[in-house]
Order: sequence, then structure tokens, then C-alpha cells
Amino acid sequence: MVSIRETKRKKGTAYEVLFFIETPKGRKQRSAGTLYDKSAAETLLQQIEYKEATGKLQIPSSITMEEFCEKYLPIIASEKGWSPSYYKAEKDHLKDHILPIFGKKKLQKITAIDISTFFSDLKKKKVMGSKFNNVPMEERPYLSASTRQVIYVQLKLLFTMAVKWAIIEENPVKSDKPAKGVEKEANSWDDETAALALTSIESPLLHLAVHIALFTSSRVGEIAGILIEDFFPDVQGIRIAYTLQRADKEALEELKPEEVYKVFKDKVPNSTSTLVLKATKTKVRKTCDISAALTEEISFRVQTIEKHKELYGDQYQDNGLLFCHPDGTPIEPALMSKWFRKWNRKVGDELGLPHLKFHELRHTSVSIYMDLTNNNAKHVQSISGHSSAQMIFDRYQHTKDAKRVVANKMADKLNQGVAPRKDESNTQQAVNENVLAQLIELIKNDPLLQQKIANALVGT
Repeated sequence: MVSIRETKRKKGTAYEVLFFIETPKGRKQRSAGTLYDKSAAETLLQQIEYKEATGKLQIPSSITMEEFCEKYLPIIASEKGWSPSYYKAEKDHLKDHILPIFGKKKLQKITAIDISTFFSDLKKKKVMGSKFNNVPMEERPYLSASTRQVIYVQLKLLFTMAVKWAIIEENPVKSDKPAKGVEKEANSWDDETAALALTSIESPLLHLAVHIALFTSSRVGEIAGILIEDFFPDVQGIRIAYTLQRADKEALEELKPEEVYKVFKDKVPNSTSTLVLKATKTKVRKTCDISAALTEEISFRVQTIEKHKELYGDQYQDNGLLFCHPDGTPIEPALMSKWFRKWNRKVGDELGLPHLKFHELRHTSVSIYMDLTNNNAKHVQSISGHSSAQMIFDRYQHTKDAKRVVANKMADKLNQGVAPRKDESNTQQAVNENVLAQLIELIKNDPLLQQKIANALVGT
């Protein structure tokens, strides 16, 4: 609403044109100026009303792109529900690509031509980053089409919010979105290869992680973040409620996101990042039906954890995690991926298995479920937790009772992949052997612990 406020002054009657704008802190009243001519004030009022109606209302501002991002990026992140890792990635794109070009320019002075020139130059820009520190500039690849698309979306959002808050009249980022690169087809195994892989994994923790990934179509962080309390052996089910993720401390401090449920203690002093347990990517908790064999394997793992608690006593850090080191500390998703990659290169090569990243086990799982359900993407979505069924159908095209039927079919597909127990008639003995194996591995990798044991043996 635009209005004129009259006040009596020594110079005569003053006419101040007032209007409201949306700001990051809510609706605020602003003045368009004070005039001593009523007809001029009425003309200004009509101009303001027209700009309001056409979405081109702004107030003069000298704010630069750098100042705008510093002041408003945390507000945008909070409004859009960005995770700390996404927020960190957005800040890195700003620092590396956008601010070197537009940082010192006034937001109101950036034009559509400037934006077009920027994206034209971006096609000729070589990648940077520590990964390419030792690579000569002429041998480095250009920025990928997907990276340029991410920058486009980010820049468009920044200017959209600036329009909303009446800092600029219109968004200079037009609809000429950078062309998408050729999307790589998701790598995956078929059901026979997945079953062979399960049979060949000797590490109990890696076997369990892969088994769960194939049954629940979950991401590596979601598997690393499974809590023991979310395992339901009586009904053969498991809930995927959280994800374990390494987050930038500065981003955590700036955002203070509500979906972060736990921040873990740092192992490395003065680190710039920390492990957190947070809501999943889609912020949806899913409960998955699992097989009797996987239920038994998880139960076996829980018993092993109880043995570790007895072994470590007060030194045990009980975080309630299903996947943890013998002392209870979390297993980083990156480490879980490293275990899988190392196994895939060594044992997988011997068996002739195609190389996969851990995340591609999710693609494998979804592909198998699509086959089992005759391409029922909606049904598979309820298992995988994708944000839309269309996404599944586009990428993978080659009800409770129904979910149990499909879970049983998956069990049949993977039945030869269940790791054999050394003595299934004596679970306690199997648990003890498992604990001993993990304890030996722990001693091998800890020189300080080796010295303590040597001192104890010689009585010093």
C-alpha cells in the first residue's frame, strides 16, 4: 500500500510518499521522498504503485554483491532449508567464481549483458582446487556443464531474493540457462553380481553395510547414521532416520540448523569440520522391510557392540550407532566408502566384478527393485526415499503388504550372498570370535596400544 503523509513545516506543507516493502526481517515501511508540491507527490505515488504492481519496486542502494552475500546468504540458506554441507558448497562457488567478477560491483548496476558475458567466459575457465594443484594449467579440464548449471541456479536465486526485498527492480539472470552436459548413466550391478559380491566380502562391517545398502537403497551417510534403536528384529524392519555427515564448523555456527540432532566430539584438535547426525537429504524417515538373514546379521552386530562396551568400560563412547569403531566412535561415511573401494579393487578384480562407488550400490538396489516390481516407480520410491517417483522412472527405466512381498523377492535374489557364520549353532562363540578379530585389527593399527600391552606383559 502506498500513501501520502502531510505535515506542516516552516517552508509549507510537506508531502511524504510512503510504501511498504518485504525485507529479510519482514514487512517494513519506506519513504520514497518528501515533496512540497502535492501534484508532484501524487505523480510519485502513481509511479510507486505501478512499480509495485509490475514487481519493479526498489529503493536506491549502494550495496555490492559481496556485501549482499555476506549479509543475506545465511538468511537465504535458512529460508531455503540448506544443509551445512550445501551451504559450504554455495559459499565456495561464490568465492571461486562469482565474487571475483561481481564482488565489488553494486547490485543495482549488474545488467543482463554482464551476466551473459560472465557465463560465456565461464565456458573458457579451467578447474581449480587442490585436486589439480600439480596439474599444469594447459592440461586441466574446463568447468563442467553441471558446475556451470549450479552457478547459474545460485546466481539466479541471489538476484531473485534481491528483487523480492526491493534491492533491485528485475532479475538480470534471464532464462538462457547453460545447456546440460551429457548425463552419465548410473553404474550398477545386476542381482547375480550383487549376490556374488556379498558372498565375497569377509569384513563383517563392510558386509553388513553393503547388505543394508542393497536392501534399503540407502546412501552411505544414511547407513553410517543408523541407530540401534531403529532396528526392529521382531518385525524384520529397520528405520533410516538420519544421515552421518562431515559439516563445516563455520557453516554450522552461521546456520544453526534445526535438523542437526547431534554433533560428535572431534578426534583432531582445531579441525575446521566436525561429524554431525542430521536429517536425511529428503528429511523423510523411512522404515524398510528386510530379510530374516539381514535381521540375523544386524542382531549379531548388536551383540558384538555389547561385547565392545564390556571390553572398553568407561572408555566406550556410546553414541547408539550400529556402525561404529570398537570404542563406539562413529565410522565416517568416507571411510566406509574407502573400505568398499579397496575391496572392489582387490577382490572385485579377482572375481571380475565391475568397479562401483559405494553410492552406486543405491543405483544397484533401485534397479533390482524396478525389475522386481515391473517398473513400479511409485512403489520403489517408498523403499528408496527418492523425492519423486518420476526421478526414479527417468533414471532407472531398463503399500505395506506389497513391500513385504518385494522384500522377500529381494531376499531370494540375494540369498546366496548371506555371509556364513563360523558356528551358527553357537552364536556366543561367533560373537567372541568376531570381537577377537576386531581387537587384533585394532592393536595392529595402534602403536601406543601395542606399547602398553608390551609393558604389561613384561611387568613394567
